[in-house]
Amino acid sequence: MLCFFLLCAPTHLTESIMSDKKTTEQKGAPTPEPSNAKLWKRLCATLYDSLILCAVSLLYFALVTFIFTAVLGSEAKDFQPNAGGLIVQLGWLISVLGFYCFFWLRVGQTVAMKAWRLKLKRADGKTLTLSTCLIRALAGFLGLAAFGLGWLWALIDKDGCCLHDRISNTRVVQLAKGS
Repeated sequence: MLCFFLLCAPTHLTESIMSDKKTTEQKGAPTPEPSNAKLWKRLCATLYDSLILCAVSLLYFALVTFIFTAVLGSEAKDFQPNAGGLIVQLGWLISVLGFYCFFWLRVGQTVAMKAWRLKLKRADGKTLTLSTCLIRALAGFLGLAAFGLGWLWALIDKDGCCLHDRISNTRVVQLAKGS
């Protein structure tokens, strides 16, 4: 339900909750370009996001179970969504990708990134696009599935970027306090 609200709510309602807009006019001085976020902060934000994704996943599988029970009736009493086939798994992947793309496209931050004062930006300074967010999310998932090597790439990268940052031409920056 919360995801449905966030997807359907007018931009001004969710933007006021998730936005970090403070202009340089309000502060009186130009702000320096933020530095790339440290790997440990990014991993902490990812752990925090994974807790939220557990709730999103529970809601998704509850909805799938409800739909299958409504359609199949009494034959569905032993239904297990994780054994529901490729379509159910693909739907789950879409809901997870949708979580990241929604927040990144709206404000450049997930809830956890906001808590850790991290923000996703394109390396060239342009606005994030859906294709950029999808490529980044998929590459991040694959980098994690490959024993975390895509994430550990940040330890040898000269700018501290993960492999999915390089692939998608993005970077995660550390915002200043009060941002």
